[in-house]
Amino acid sequence: MRRTTGPAGWDLRSTLLPVASGTLLAADAVVLTGTPFRPPARYRGGEVPAVLVTTTQPRLTTVLPGDCREVLVHLDRREPGAGLGDLRIVCTPDVLDGPDLFTTHNRITLRYRVRGKADQISVTVGSAADWYLAGVVGVDAVLPSLEENHG
Repeated sequence: MRRTTGPAGWDLRSTLLPVASGTLLAADAVVLTGTPFRPPARYRGGEVPAVLVTTTQPRLTTVLPGDCREVLVHLDRREPGAGLGDLRIVCTPDVLDGPDLFTTHNRITLRYRVRGKADQISVTVGSAADWYLAGVVGVDAVLPSLEENHG
């Protein structure tokens, strides 16, 4: 899987295109749901806001191109709290180092650096109680420190 240009993946402002039960297309990425997803009637036959998918799923897998250099996982806390709670993140193949953790209000961003080569990178994120997944984005260049931009 090769990226056309720019970041691959999605965030809550994105729209996703359902192509099969549990399979949606994002920008140069594929999103797989943890349970069957059927869009609300008004979205059938077209794109669906990502937020409608993320809030109905206990886990999502995002398949990114293997040429990404960094992967950003954005998470919104469901309730105030500390720690990562029931958050589970699995990458296949095991090519991610990190994460570096950045916090802004109720959102955290986990930044992983890609080491090694892969044809594609699958990132599965799950949380039943503590987090809403707010996006998975792969970029081809190492980003400057997020603290420098938001500190």
